Amino acid sequence: QALQQTLLPPVLPDVQGLDVAVRYRPAKSTSLVGGDFYDMFEARSGVWGLMIGDVTGVGPEAAALTGIARYAARALAAQEHSPARLLTQLNETLVGFGLQDRFCTVLYAELHPGPDVLKIKIANGGHPYPYILRSDGQVEEIPISGTLLGLLSDVAFEELELVLGPGDVLVAYTDGVTEARNPTGAFFGTDGL
Repeated sequence: QALQQTLLPPVLPDVQGLDVAVRYRPAKSTSLVGGDFYDMFEARSGVWGLMIGDVTGVGPEAAALTGIARYAARALAAQEHSPARLLTQLNETLVGFGLQDRFCTVLYAELHPGPDVLKIKIANGGHPYPYILRSDGQVEEIPISGTLLGLLSDVAFEELELVLGPGDVLVAYTDGVTEARNPTGAFFGTDGL
């Protein structure tokens, strides 16, 4: 539990004009250190990095890969203004560690808060697609493609620009949510999400 806490940010940043919330709930209270992680940080002045990811496995090996991915992304974000290029460099870093069959998915976004809208540049490294819940109740899936990180040197990442207005919500999650089972044993799935 102590190791898991070192892999997650102790507090979320306070960003003017944004409400930010997370929920981290391990599938089993007795499980080893999990591979799911998230982070939000000031990448550059007035620009915020947001990432959510999932590494293969559990235990110390998963924790090591989580730490590498999270802190390498923070270091890269200070100089890199493109989420797609950041994921490309993060992949090179992970491949360079020679982690054999260890890999991860990462959804990375740059948030550019403005007075009336939130501009987002986003790239996806094999992670489940995020959703936007619009203030009028409409739900939009954001189908953004990209290769998972850490296995192959030759990868490609799509980058999209999104605009959120007042009351809109960006929802990112790991597959642990959709693969959870309800009391009858059925998968929660994307409909449940």
